[in-house]
Amino acid sequence: MGRGKPPDNPPSSPGPDPSHPFGGGAWTQKPDGSWTWVPGATPDPNLVKQYGNGALTDIRQDPNGNLNHGAWGRNGRDGWAWVWNADPDPNLVKQYGHDKLTNPNVDPGGHGWAGRPGPGDPNSSDHPLPPDVVPPTIKDIWGVAPEVTGQIPPPPDGSQPPVSEPPSHSAYRVSPGSIRNAETTLLARTDAQISQYNDLKAYAEQTRSQNIYYTDDAGDAVMTEMQLSNTQDRLLQNIGDAVELYGQYINMLNYAAQNYAHADIGSFLWESVQVTPNHK
Repeated sequence: MGRGKPPDNPPSSPGPDPSHPFGGGAWTQKPDGSWTWVPGATPDPNLVKQYGNGALTDIRQDPNGNLNHGAWGRNGRDGWAWVWNADPDPNLVKQYGHDKLTNPNVDPGGHGWAGRPGPGDPNSSDHPLPPDVVPPTIKDIWGVAPEVTGQIPPPPDGSQPPVSEPPSHSAYRVSPGSIRNAETTLLARTDAQISQYNDLKAYAEQTRSQNIYYTDDAGDAVMTEMQLSNTQDRLLQNIGDAVELYGQYINMLNYAAQNYAHADIGSFLWESVQVTPNHK
């Protein structure tokens, strides 16, 4: 029994050809922090320092990982092709509707053909990887834990405004010097982490000039050189974020020690001050 001829796809309509994911424009940032893709533009050098050239020239998604808009266009008899930063063909809109043609998760399908996953589907092989990042530079700006002088530094980010009246608390014993000792211990461990981070960052930078990629048992590449580089950069960023949180914790210890010392100094009564009863 012979196989019948599959139904013809709808006639092809003129429209933009599928564009390469990279090149041909750049993302620019508005004052409110949102992003706009500008065809033909070149990346802002100041933004390159923060986000990297690759993230700023990827038409598929902005540097924050938000997908760009686009539309489905006919790709001959093979079906559909998603075109980033494109508007749908008006002739196709009449036939398939605007919503179907601008949905990156699945193509519009055809006569008897179900829609196939598109680049907006996280399970699709065409779904963009997270955007590349610039690995941070980490530095211990203290070197040595500050002396406990009772001089209160600016409060850490996220602190609450002062309360209207002092809280009531039972007596307790605290040693600001012991807190400073803890800061010194944690700073030493942080410096060791920073040294290891810098070694890893230098190694990752060295691998960019090498032809390194992962293959499966059949020898087929499962991770391109660019994907490996982006993954390494994001790993370095995550390590940098963890070390930064470690530093913020040490800073909060110092803030506590200075506050305890400040309270102790403020509660001191000078011997020369005498209180004379007021007898009438």
